[in-house]
Amino acid sequence: MPADPKDIHALCGKAERLLAEAPEKLALMSGADLQKLLHELSIHQIELEMQNEELRTSQERLEQSRSEYSDLYDFAPVGYLTFDEKAVITRANLTACSLLGIERSFLVKKPFAFFIHPDYQDLFYAHKQNSLKATATETCQLVLKRKGGAFFDAQLESIPVQVNGQPALNSILTDITERKQFQKERETAHWELEKKVEERTADLRAEIADRKQAEGELRASRERLRALATRLQEIREEERARVAREIHDELGQALTCMKIDLWQIREEPSLDRVDKDAVLLKIGEPAPLYRCHGGYGEENSFGFETEHPRRSRPRPCYRMAIIGLSAENGHRLRIQETPEPRD
Repeated sequence: MPADPKDIHALCGKAERLLAEAPEKLALMSGADLQKLLHELSIHQIELEMQNEELRTSQERLEQSRSEYSDLYDFAPVGYLTFDEKAVITRANLTACSLLGIERSFLVKKPFAFFIHPDYQDLFYAHKQNSLKATATETCQLVLKRKGGAFFDAQLESIPVQVNGQPALNSILTDITERKQFQKERETAHWELEKKVEERTADLRAEIADRKQAEGELRASRERLRALATRLQEIREEERARVAREIHDELGQALTCMKIDLWQIREEPSLDRVDKDAVLLKIGEPAPLYRCHGGYGEENSFGFETEHPRRSRPRPCYRMAIIGLSAENGHRLRIQETPEPRD
């Protein structure tokens, strides 16, 4: 364990007093006292040598620790600066000198304001004042100027200390240019993403609105088609009924007229009985219409009977009358003849 410096000074003083008093006391001292004194001096000498060795060892350790501290200080990944209360640089490591692009001998004792962008001077002054009064680390971001005139973004973290009894600041200087650039790129990307999201949202809203409008129009169209189909069916039914009525009425009238004409022929006094029978036998005589059904798009059926027992089919004249009446009404009819059953 290293000796206390106070004990060393006490021993030195005692040795000096003994040496000063030695000539007078040596003449009065006996041989035993001289032996005792010599023994004490030898012991003190050995103690001094041991203490000297301990001091030398401590000095070597201190030098080694100081060298290690100097290496850590100078080659740290961030810049270290020490300012006095006037913001004059009193100490700087090699990293800080490299960031500012200037040698340490030219950097020390220079005001830090020389390296600050004019727009950030007030910010640094406020940071210095706040840091001197603070009890924790204060941080600010500045734009600093290198020796060649190029500017870069930097962050300064300061904490108050005492140097030789005077207030000072120990600060860490960090280059945050890449961080700032990354933040700008991230903000730009974020802004572009938000813009794309807004544009896509607007497109989706427009698509949704168009789709809703199309669905509404489709529903309206279906309703119109349904109404048109219903109306078309109604028109078809009405047309069927009208055609059936018209054919029934007109055909009935025509056949009635023909029957009247035939009756007149039969009752004509100017014709003899042979001529009347020949005419009636040739054209036949129609019976009243007994069936008429169907209408638009369907067939209309009619039946004929004759007074002649051998005639059950309408003659060609009646066929032509029925077909002619149908053509006048814009319809096409087919006549189906049903033979009478045999006995």
